Amino acid sequence: MCGLPSEMRLEELRNILKSFGWKEGKAKGDHFNFKKGNSYIVVPAIKGRSVRRIYIKRVRDKLNLEEWYENHKK
Repeated sequence: MCGLPSEMRLEELRNILKSFGWKEGKAKGDHFNFKKGNSYIVVPAIKGRSVRRIYIKRVRDKLNLEEWYENHKK
């Protein structure tokens, strides 16, 4: 995910968010909502299956994955 693929399956992104403690809220159409504390992430998916790069980048930045990776690599 840190390499920013052009697309990612929604299920993969959902699993990543859940592993970081985010809870999935109600979906409206193809927009999926995730919440952790007072923070929200809205992820629109193409036909409910794929997420485009711009939204992958937003999730990556919100989760601060680059810093997390640097701190956890061996």
